[in-house]
Amino acid sequence: MHRLVLASRPMPALTALRSVTAGASNQAGLLPQDPLSGLRVAYIPNANDHDPSRHFRKLILGALRRAGLKVRVLDLAHTGRDMIARVLEECEVIWVGGGNSFYLLQELRRSGAGQLIARLVDHGKPYVGVSAGAVVAAPDIAYIEPMDSREMAPELQDTKGLALTGMRIIPHLGNAMMGKAAKAIRDKAAKESGPSMTHAVSDMEALIVKDDEIRRLNQRD
Repeated sequence: MHRLVLASRPMPALTALRSVTAGASNQAGLLPQDPLSGLRVAYIPNANDHDPSRHFRKLILGALRRAGLKVRVLDLAHTGRDMIARVLEECEVIWVGGGNSFYLLQELRRSGAGQLIARLVDHGKPYVGVSAGAVVAAPDIAYIEPMDSREMAPELQDTKGLALTGMRIIPHLGNAMMGKAAKAIRDKAAKESGPSMTHAVSDMEALIVKDDEIRRLNQRD
């Protein structure tokens, strides 16, 4: 079973992850009222390596750890393939952060992490994709170019994504800076492939995807 959390921002993703990982917490002998407590998370931050948003990494790490997660930062640019495989295997959740989607896909391929993640998710390991991390879960990420610059990934040969889901996720709908691009992508995608294949997500929302079942959560609810 594929178990995905796809969001624009970390906090709605955390809320959704509580639902997805409740069973794993119980199996680990942890308190059922705190399903995140003690879960090991492989956090991949590389999407914003060359983006000003990289300065928020400490804040994101702090939020994840305050939620009770045991975070292993997996820097694909400075970690060998054997260690990448070991961390991904040992952790119970894979969390891929935001930034430039094309650069992230390039680094997932270059490091070999993309293939490993796809295999582990195919065998049921929960995957959390935030912003760019949600985009690369799609079969192809060319659709996101109005929002992200492909020039950030000069080594990327094509735009085939991880294909963790058949959907295309459009993050940051309604966002002050990226909302216009998100709306344009959504409207174009709806005309080309129908609304069921594309899901735009605001900064307050997260999607929980279990195989073909999709549930939308709103942080305000």
